[in-house]
Amino acid sequence: MTTTICKSVFIAAGEPSGDQLGASLIQDLTKRAAYSYNFLGIGGEAMCAAGLASLFPMENIAIMGFLPVISHLPQLIRCVQQAKRALLAHPPDLLITIDAPGFMNRLHKTARSLGVPILHWVAPSVWAWRPKRARKLALRIDHLLTLFPFEPPFFTPYGLKATYVGHPIAKKPMFTFSKRESEEFCIRHGITSTQFALCILPGSRKLELERHLPIFEETVRLLLKERPNLHVILPTLLCWREYLAEKTQHWPCTPTIISSAQEKRLAFHVCSAALAVSGTVTLELAYAKTPTVVAYKTDWFSAALIRRVLCTPFVALPNIILQKPIMPEFLQEKCTPPLLVEALRAFYSSGKRAKVKHDLQQVIDKMHTPTLSAAEVAEQHLAFSKAVT
Repeated sequence: MTTTICKSVFIAAGEPSGDQLGASLIQDLTKRAAYSYNFLGIGGEAMCAAGLASLFPMENIAIMGFLPVISHLPQLIRCVQQAKRALLAHPPDLLITIDAPGFMNRLHKTARSLGVPILHWVAPSVWAWRPKRARKLALRIDHLLTLFPFEPPFFTPYGLKATYVGHPIAKKPMFTFSKRESEEFCIRHGITSTQFALCILPGSRKLELERHLPIFEETVRLLLKERPNLHVILPTLLCWREYLAEKTQHWPCTPTIISSAQEKRLAFHVCSAALAVSGTVTLELAYAKTPTVVAYKTDWFSAALIRRVLCTPFVALPNIILQKPIMPEFLQEKCTPPLLVEALRAFYSSGKRAKVKHDLQQVIDKMHTPTLSAAEVAEQHLAFSKAVT
C-alpha cells in the first residue's frame, strides 16, 4: 500500500498582488501532485479559495506608508505574534513568504530558529533603493524567486540563490481577446464606438483609494469639458465594489464598476487610455498595450523618506524595465488634475496611441520565458525537508 507523503507549507502574503501570486502557487503545487499538502498561513480571498487556511484576514497587515504603519502598530504586532505562535506550534516543511518584507522578516527569524527552509517570492527593489538590503536578505532566506529577469544578478554576488520564475502577468493569452469578446463587453456596459473609454485605477488599499479618488474625480470633471463622450470604467477588487459605488455616485459621469479579473482584462483591451496608480497594475496595462498615465500620492513623511533612498528615476514598472518614461508619471505634488488631464490629452490621438502600443511591446519582449516555475523551485526544497506521513 502506497502512503502519500503530506507536506506542510506555511505561506504568507501581505497585499492583493501577493494574494494572487500565492493562489497561483498553491494551485500549481496541488496540480503537480508530487505530494499532498496542508497549507496554513496568511492570505486573502484568492489564496483561501485555492486551499489556504488563513490565520487572520490579509487586510490586517496590508498597510503601506510610514505614518499609517505607526498608527496600526498594535494591530501589526498582534498579527506578527499570532503568526510566530503558529510557526512554533507546528513547524512546517517549508516557509514561503510573498513580498511585504517588513512583516515577513519577522517570520523569517522564527523559521530560521526552527531550521525551516525559507523561500521568498518578489525581490526587494535593491536596484531602486538601498542596495545593501541584498546582503541582509541573503542572511535571512534560502532562496529568492524574482518576477523580472534582470533581478537575480543583484543578489547572487551575496551568495543568495535567486531564480527568475516569471511574472503571472506575462501570460500573453490573458490579454488576447477576439473581436466578438470585445464587442460583447462593450454591449454589456453600454460603451459605444464614438466614446473615449478611460480606465481609472485608484488603488487596491483603502488609504490609496481615499487619497486618489478626489483627484481622479476632478480629473474626470475636467476631461468631460473636452470629451463629453467620455466613458469611465473603474476595475476594482470585489471587496471595494460597494465602497467605490458609494464614493463615485456623485461623479460628473457615473463610472462602470467591474470586479472580475476577466472583465478587468477586457476593460484594458477596449479602453483608449488608462489613469492608474503606480503598482503591479501598470505591468498589466503594458501587457494589454493600454496607453497609461501613472499617478501616485502618499503622506508627506513617507514621500520624504522614499526620495532620500530612491536610486531610479522611475517608479512605474514598464518605465523601469525599459529605462524610459513610456508611461508619464505624476507623483506627489505633480499628482494634480490639470497635469493628469494634460497627459491624457495626448492619447486623444489614435496616432499617439499606436506609437505607445509599439513601445509597450518592448516591455513584453523583455520579459522572456523562465526555465523554472515557482512550484518547481518549491518542490526542490520540499524534497529535502522532513516528511510527515
